[in-house]
Amino acid sequence: MLRYGRQACLCPPQAGSLCYRSLCYRSLCHQTAKGNIVPYCLNHSEIKEESALSKKDYFLEPEKFSNVFFLLVLGIFLTTCVLMVWPFIKILGWAVALTIIAYPLHNFITRVIKNPTLSAFLSSFIMIVVILIPATLLITGVINEAGNLAKVIQVYIQEEKYKQLYNPLNIKFIKVLYDYVSQYYDFSKIDLNTTLSGYLGEVSSFAGKQGTRLVKNVLLFFVQAGLTLVIFFFLLKDGKKIIFSLQPFIPLSDEKTKLVLSRAAETVRVTVYGWLVVGIVQGTLLGIIFAILGLPSPLFWGGITVLLCFIPLVGAPVVWFPASVVLALKGMWLKAIVLFLWGAIIINLTDNFLRPLLVGAKLKLHPMVVFFAIFGGLFLMGPLGLLIGPAILAITLVLLDILKIKLNEDEV
Repeated sequence: MLRYGRQACLCPPQAGSLCYRSLCYRSLCHQTAKGNIVPYCLNHSEIKEESALSKKDYFLEPEKFSNVFFLLVLGIFLTTCVLMVWPFIKILGWAVALTIIAYPLHNFITRVIKNPTLSAFLSSFIMIVVILIPATLLITGVINEAGNLAKVIQVYIQEEKYKQLYNPLNIKFIKVLYDYVSQYYDFSKIDLNTTLSGYLGEVSSFAGKQGTRLVKNVLLFFVQAGLTLVIFFFLLKDGKKIIFSLQPFIPLSDEKTKLVLSRAAETVRVTVYGWLVVGIVQGTLLGIIFAILGLPSPLFWGGITVLLCFIPLVGAPVVWFPASVVLALKGMWLKAIVLFLWGAIIINLTDNFLRPLLVGAKLKLHPMVVFFAIFGGLFLMGPLGLLIGPAILAITLVLLDILKIKLNEDEV
């Protein structure tokens, strides 16, 4: 009789067979989950089958338990880190976007200045002077002019000055159409003055609130801008080291990781250079001609032109063409012709010349795809979405290409 712990085994070992216990094939006795002693021996195949079932009744082995505990603790700490960083996610996003935009300039500066700290500082200073300060002044001016323009138009409608324009009912086709529709609908019920004044009042109120909010949050704005610039500086200085340290945790090969990151960076640059720069140039040209001709709110209409340039098949003509028509209806034929020629020749040429020059064949995406990426990102993440939206789209397309290649390899 052999003894295992406090349990006695009644079956002596025989040649060609093994006595069995749950967690060890080589034990000389067998104890079931209920604690009963089984007084017979099992051959080797039966031992394996019974062992697989009985292991479920025991705790994890120490090594596996240690791994699970480690992953659990790691997950808790990673979640805590994400929650701490989350309030600054937009600041981090702006810093990353600025780094991608400034990287060609920074790469050129590092060839001349070998000191990484000094080159990063110089690149940051140039970006502040060239982009951030003018952009801040421009946005502030656009908000102020939007409020002023809404008030002017509201007064214009209340005083019924719009009736001084050319009456479209003098056109025979419009008159016939108007008379036909009037048989089924009473247009006298429509109070155009009240309706338009109400809408413009809401616009004016919104612009005023935005301006007031901007003044109230000016301190917060400068704090966020300062944090963005600090992160931007360190990303320029140590960006390559950060990417290199994260590569082991990315479940892609180094080649595919570089492809994903390069495509995202390229998309942000194309969005900035191919869409934003062209929009800024066209908005600037339109604002200049508005100021020369003495038209109201040139800064506001220039800002609207910048946004419209992101919409395929729309762009700047939506601003300068109606303005030309209004000038013509008011009898200002010279200004109308000058504005029309300026828009049709000068502004349109910048789009046809600059966009291929800045973008080239770097990124071939359908304009409607770019439209949804830009404005979808804008609605989801605010102004940051103008840059991050296309980048997310580009990364998604690259990952889908990698998945397609992987599936084709598996089929082969």
